[in-house]
Amino acid sequence: MDFELRLARSKLEREQKERKERAKQKLERERKAKQEAVRQREAIEVAQRTRRLDALQAQIKLTQTNLGLRLGKYQSKAQGHESLLISSQTISIQSYFTSCVLAHNTLISKTSLFVSWKQLWGTGYHCHDADQLTEENLIAGNGIMFYSILEAVPGQGFGDKIKLPPSCFTELSNQGALDKGPMYFRLSKVYQDGPADSVLTEHQNQEVTHSGVLEFTAPNGTVELPPHVWNNLFPDAPVGVPLVEVRYVRLPKGTYAKLQPDGRGFSDIPNHKAVLETSLRNNATLSQGDVIAIKHGELSYNLRVLELKPSSSVSVLETDIEVDVVGAESSSDWTDNHVLKPLEIGKAESGLVEEGKYIYYKFSVDGDVSSIIASEDAHIEIKLEAGEGGDTDLYVSKHPVLFPNQHQHEWSSHDVGSKVLILSPKAQCLDGAYSIGVFGFKGTTKYQISIAVHGNSGHYINEQPSSSSSAMEAGSVECQNCRRYIPSRTIALHEAYCSRHNVVCEHAGCKVVLRREEAANHVHCKKCGRAFQQQEMEKHMKVFHEPLHCACGVILEKEEMVQHQSSSCSLRLVVCRFCGDMVQAGSSASDARDRLRGLSEHESQCGSRTAPCDSCGRAVMLKEMDIHRIAVHSQN
Repeated sequence: MDFELRLARSKLEREQKERKERAKQKLERERKAKQEAVRQREAIEVAQRTRRLDALQAQIKLTQTNLGLRLGKYQSKAQGHESLLISSQTISIQSYFTSCVLAHNTLISKTSLFVSWKQLWGTGYHCHDADQLTEENLIAGNGIMFYSILEAVPGQGFGDKIKLPPSCFTELSNQGALDKGPMYFRLSKVYQDGPADSVLTEHQNQEVTHSGVLEFTAPNGTVELPPHVWNNLFPDAPVGVPLVEVRYVRLPKGTYAKLQPDGRGFSDIPNHKAVLETSLRNNATLSQGDVIAIKHGELSYNLRVLELKPSSSVSVLETDIEVDVVGAESSSDWTDNHVLKPLEIGKAESGLVEEGKYIYYKFSVDGDVSSIIASEDAHIEIKLEAGEGGDTDLYVSKHPVLFPNQHQHEWSSHDVGSKVLILSPKAQCLDGAYSIGVFGFKGTTKYQISIAVHGNSGHYINEQPSSSSSAMEAGSVECQNCRRYIPSRTIALHEAYCSRHNVVCEHAGCKVVLRREEAANHVHCKKCGRAFQQQEMEKHMKVFHEPLHCACGVILEKEEMVQHQSSSCSLRLVVCRFCGDMVQAGSSASDARDRLRGLSEHESQCGSRTAPCDSCGRAVMLKEMDIHRIAVHSQN
């Protein structure tokens, strides 16, 4: 029995050893095959690169030989117009074909054409310059040479991905560009006016950017530029037909970027780096000097790229970039309506607001102030005093709502004259950042706004309250007219005086005691039943009962609109649980499982991104990470 066991064990060990040897041999064959494939591919690329260089050199020589014939063709088309003066010196391929395109367009439009020697050959390129340019293009494109001058057409969409014509796809695919990963292009503005040898200004030198490619569906001879690329290449309205030089390049992956907002307000956005990250997902490249437009709800912020590493132009695809957002220039003022001015507790600020405009402030309640308020039974008082000749409204919200307005706020006051809002800790914790909106309701109004912490007994914090007794005196009797308790010894005299000078409002639920001369000025709204003075009724009807139009198409009154925009509007801003960005709520997710999870349309798409599990390293979708941890790792 032992002999048979030893025999079986030795046989098993021998078979295992043979399997390991076969596996090693297979891996070695695969490794050699891969190395051979790499060598063959490199040899093919070298051969293709050599053939392209030979073809370009032959084309240059052919161009030199047939230069007179080609120029004679354009001179014959220019009969009846001014003569076309062209020198016989050699020029680069780029300058020659650019001049031919311009000459042909001019002849078609039947306008006179005069091209001087400097305009066509001022660049000073000769044959060896063309060879040098070809070598530079091959180096920039990592062995791929693609260059074209196309007519720029404004397009739609976000990010920096352009649309090229199908002919560009054919040329790039023939050179093997599709096998080298994402394609990047250097875009520069072509100047058609002025001598070619003139020195470009600093502003013109900056009109160069980079982009990725979205698709190859643009009409032949054109390139469709999204707004981001168009605004960086043509900050001013282009004159005539805008031409763009498109050149294939390879870009390194970015590691560092320094950005600066063009104005104030961007840093006030909660988790503004998450907003920036979400916006940059639409981009393939970044170039130093470019301006990036960041959308946040209905607002737009412009950020300028100050510095990039490891190069002045980098790729942002599949890479982690360290981003620094520096403050705006100190020369930036507070004139923008959507800028939060800092306001300190205990200090007053004065200002001037125009009719129909908002002035915004921000203040913070830290843990120390909140604990004082809670321990001393106090509250925060926001006071707005308006000058004569105008009227204002006061709106307050807690972040992440940055700019409270008539549609979206948590607290508001519409009293005529001075306004006071009380923020009490009974309803919610007061820790956090707040925004205040001062709205010019009528005319241009001077105002003063202040924030203070008050005790609920009416005194300021740390101020000794005055001694008073609120105890009801013994033997008091209730007045039948004003319902106040009066000492019994004077009740008869009080009732006689009270019934002669005071009246009680008969409106249901009001029962307010008024002087007879004030009773005529005391009115109630027919819609909501609230009590106001006569001069306040017009403003009340306009603010509370005038129909308001939401951007989603709903028409509601003020209080219903505030509730709608805070809970059910598809355009309201919510915090994505996966990326942390403030995005529009949108509609419900199209996937039934995501709807059961309570995910919005954005969260359904954003949560489909994968991330490695902290425990097992497996790539799991973000929206299924919690289920994965519970089902696989038994983590709650």
